[in-house]
This record gives sequence, C-alpha cells and structure tokens, in this order.
Amino acid sequence: MPTCVRTDCRAAARARLPEGWYCNAHADKLADRLAHDLVLDRDANVCQRCGDKSSGCQWAHVLARRVAPYLRRDPDNALALCAACHGEFTLHPARFEKWLDRERPGLRQRLRDRERMMERRAVTPSVAQQVADLRDMLGIAAPAQQEGML
Repeated sequence: MPTCVRTDCRAAARARLPEGWYCNAHADKLADRLAHDLVLDRDANVCQRCGDKSSGCQWAHVLARRVAPYLRRDPDNALALCAACHGEFTLHPARFEKWLDRERPGLRQRLRDRERMMERRAVTPSVAQQVADLRDMLGIAAPAQQEGML
C-alpha cells in the first residue's frame, strides 16, 4: 500500500489524487483548505457582517460541522467573517441566526433540508472527489503527479 505523498507523513495513503496518494488526514486538510479558499474568494475576503476588509477573514460555517457534517465543504454553508464577528457569533449563536434570517432569508432552512436529504442517501462524495470538485470551482488545475511517487 502506498504512503502519503507528504514527506513528513508515513501514514497509509487512502485518497488518490492526480498528484499522488494522500492519507485521510492530509486529504481532509487539503479539501478544507480548498473550501476555505473558495469561500474567501467568493466573498472577496470581506466580512459578510461588518464589511471589514483589512483584518483578513475566516471560513465560518452557517450550520456547524457537527450539526451538518455532509455540508462541511459546501460553499453555500459557509461565509467569510472577520475574527471578531466569527467569535461573537460562536459565543452568541442566537444573534447569528437572527442576523442570517434577516440578511439571507431561508438559507438555514434550505441547508437543513439539503443536509437531511444527504443524510437519508447516506452517500458522501469521497475526499478525492470533493478535492476535484473544489478545484474545478476555483478554476485550479490539479498538480501533475511527481515522478517516483507511486
């Protein structure tokens, strides 16, 4: 069995990507980074609540990952928030829900419905497929496989 392409990792590789095989942990990190980049790019790295452009934004989930695991990397389930707004909404979820319902009516319900539908299907795209989809959405070509990796 191949090992992860990351030179600092000796774990068994399970996710095959165009550039080589990744262990589950590194494939998950790559997919999360791509989803993060997609959301911040889409939102122009501007806090969607306060409009802050200067402090850099964070990838904030509308429905928490523990509540909606099937939507973990779904761009519709995330938005760019500055650290202050993200922190406030994390500490005061009712404020976040009220703000979302006012600014993006129906979004939470649509996401809950999508999560339930995906949960009923119980089919989640592989991490490799999620990485490919996110790269497509970002317009990023997959890196070429390096020689001697497999």
